[in-house]
Amino acid sequence: MKNVEEKNKSPMDHPSNDGERKSTKWEDSTIELLIDCAIEQANLGEQTGSGLTSTGWRKAKAKFKIVNEMSLDDVQIKNKWENIKKWQTWYKTFGKKAGLGWNPEKNNFEASAEWWERKMLVRAT
Repeated sequence: MKNVEEKNKSPMDHPSNDGERKSTKWEDSTIELLIDCAIEQANLGEQTGSGLTSTGWRKAKAKFKIVNEMSLDDVQIKNKWENIKKWQTWYKTFGKKAGLGWNPEKNNFEASAEWWERKMLVRAT
């Protein structure tokens, strides 16, 4: 039987065989796949006010695992999803107000010449 401290740890807290924590490199295409799986479930009506139903989330993860070539567990997928939501919140809160825009072709943020000029003036003072 596991002791209480061991029992309360997340699977992500367990070190790999070499004693270090495993880190996963998420490619842009993998992140897009996860988002597409979630959108598909939302479009099928498996959504709540702020996200997916537990059934929708389970189905999205299942499809993601079938299509994805990486071997990821549920905790890794959930952690990535939470990080995606944080970025979405940041962009809605600060990105638009700051005058930044997302360029899906270049896959990065863009700013107008006026935005850069204001930043250069602030930096010069």
